[in-house]
Amino acid sequence: MTTSPPRTKLLFYIPGLLDGGAERLWACLASELHARGYNVVFAQDFEAADNRNNLHPAIPVHTVGRSTSEKTLRAAITPAGDV
Repeated sequence: MTTSPPRTKLLFYIPGLLDGGAERLWACLASELHARGYNVVFAQDFEAADNRNNLHPAIPVHTVGRSTSEKTLRAAITPAGDV
């Protein structure tokens, strides 16, 4: 009996899909997880498609902009009482 993988949603966030080794690795990892049945979403600060060909075409890529990501990061690292 085989079991299907959980339909867990995975969000990958990077500055952009630039032409670099780390970006290629993230794109390949995300594509493999997608192939295994995970619900994968990519978010980036700015539009960059250098490694888009390494990302499965069914994986959505959202460009959120630098100001949005900076606000999110600040909120994530600020202690709850200091917001």
